Amino acid sequence: SHYSVTGCYPARYCFMARNMTGVIVTENNLELEDFDVAAKCDDTNGYRGTARVIPCTSTSSRYRVTGCHLVQFCWAPKNITGYNVSEKDLAMESFNVTAQCDTERGYKGSARVSPCLADGPTSHYSVTGCYPARYCFMARNMTGVIVTENNLELEDFDVAAKCDDTNGYRGTARVIPCTSTSSRYRVTGCHLVQFCWAPKNITAGYNVSEKDLAMESFDVTAQCEEVYERSE
Repeated sequence: SHYSVTGCYPARYCFMARNMTGVIVTENNLELEDFDVAAKCDDTNGYRGTARVIPCTSTSSRYRVTGCHLVQFCWAPKNITGYNVSEKDLAMESFNVTAQCDTERGYKGSARVSPCLADGPTSHYSVTGCYPARYCFMARNMTGVIVTENNLELEDFDVAAKCDDTNGYRGTARVIPCTSTSSRYRVTGCHLVQFCWAPKNITAGYNVSEKDLAMESFDVTAQCEEVYERSE
């Protein structure tokens, strides 16, 4: 007659998952009864999500890890001249890129960023809306006018002018903007006034009042001195 020994059994183990791509796994215990495996997505290599470990259900079978996926990325455009770009996240699912026109280099407009539509090294996001500012040049001949240049950009052109009456020019100054970049604006409407000069010898007996010697608006009056009037 034999005594009996019971209660022991072979430990049952899960095997490592077949595909570990995109996950980082920490295996603390692979025994089925005390299974303890932690996992997280390998964001360093472009995987995101919430990793979930599924234990095996029978000995010598494999546990599984699900919930991680490879992120699809947009690539920067090859040419971003005229833009100041801030890339916070290039992943398509959480794309976050902003841009502004590079005003320091003479670009203006309203920058717009559009994400790519597919993954891969040939798929680029796009940046549009900025253009080089167009400028007018100073008029070639500024004789006879006094000009105030507030803004020489073609789109926001602001130049004021008046005739230089101090130096004998009159009229109504008119500023004509340029019609293409790097061409000159024009100022018209001012002309040099022609003047009459006082006689070299004004015979005694006249009181002369010179209000305007310009030929176009001549205004000079004269009166006889009283002593001459009484002598007649």
